[in-house]
Formats: sequence, structure tokens, C-alpha cells
Amino acid sequence: MNQEYIKWIGIGIAGFVALLIMIIVIVVLAKKSKKRRLAEQARKNSEFVQVLTDFGKYNEAIYLPKQTLKFEEGQIHDIAPLLLSKNGIFVLYHLVSDAKIEGNCLEREWVKKEGNKKKIFPSPIMKIDENIKLFSKYLPAGIPIYSLLVIVGDNKEALDIYNVPGYLVVTPLNELMSNLMAIKEQAPVKLTRQNLIELNEMFRNMSVQAKK
Repeated sequence: MNQEYIKWIGIGIAGFVALLIMIIVIVVLAKKSKKRRLAEQARKNSEFVQVLTDFGKYNEAIYLPKQTLKFEEGQIHDIAPLLLSKNGIFVLYHLVSDAKIEGNCLEREWVKKEGNKKKIFPSPIMKIDENIKLFSKYLPAGIPIYSLLVIVGDNKEALDIYNVPGYLVVTPLNELMSNLMAIKEQAPVKLTRQNLIELNEMFRNMSVQAKK
């Protein structure tokens, strides 16, 4: 075996080792990046929950986290977080994203844009309307329902949401409490504390999680 041949074998081995190290580094960095994103998302979700918990605590409202309900027809659906207040029921759909969001509230699909990438996702308005349609038939007559789309992210300027219906409030997370308070102050009181307890019991009885 001549020296030239040995040299090229050495170069090949070194190249393979370098490539292997580079792949390992990329995988490790990708895992760390994903871990950071998940941690950040968890933090933002925690902030969202804290606002609703605080509102409930200081305004005699009951906060119900996202839950899976089973209806009389045998249908099982996920329901967005709810606030049961003396002014009515708040339906809160939160969208966690730092990407640019383009959403026409009259359309069934919205778009997230990150760099050159586009991701199409179902309109949150459609989900909110579906939720209300599912559970409203079980409510006593005359209970007002307020819909809020909460944008949980750090890129408020990148939101392009239009044709917003009059029954919906679109709010960034940092303005959620003020919007909830504004609705509370403007809306008439319709329910008593006992009414809220009964509504909470109704949702609890429909909850799949509560029956496990």
C-alpha cells in the first residue's frame, strides 16, 4: 500500500468524522431550538391562563380551561376556554404565534408567514362559531355569549386580520384584561352566583375528562 493511497484514506476518514460531527451539532442545535420554542410557548400559554384566572378571581367569574365535551348526540368535541361571568359566557380562542398572520374573517382558511414559508390553517372564527353552536343549545334562554380571539405572540404589527364580525373582539394578550373589563363594565348583569354554579356543573357533567 503506497503512501498516496494511505493519505487519501486518511483524508476520507477525516472528512467522514467531520461530517458526522457536523450532523451531530446540527441535531443538537435543532433539539435545543425546539426545546426553547416549546418553553416559550408554554410561558405564553401560562400568561394567557393567568389573565383568565385573575379575571375570575376578582370579578366573581369561573374559569374553565380548554376541555373535551360529550354532547347528547354522542358527539365529542374540544371546546375553547370559557369564562362564566354574571354578564354572560366568554368564549376565548387563543392563537399562539410570532409569525405574520393574514386572516379574512369571512374565509375558512388563514395564512401564517415566516420568511418564505407559508402555512395555511383553519380560521379560528370558524372554531369559535362551531363551539358556540355546539353548547349554546344547552344553555338557558337569554344568556349572552361574548367571543374573543386572543393573539398570543410578540409580533402585534404583523397581524392582518380583517372583516371582523361585530360579535368578535380580536385582542393581543397584553390587552386581554382591559378588553374583558370593558365588556364587563358595558354589559348588563344577567346571571347570579347560583346561575354560574349551575352552568359550571352542567359543563362538568358534559366533560369527558371529569368522567374518567
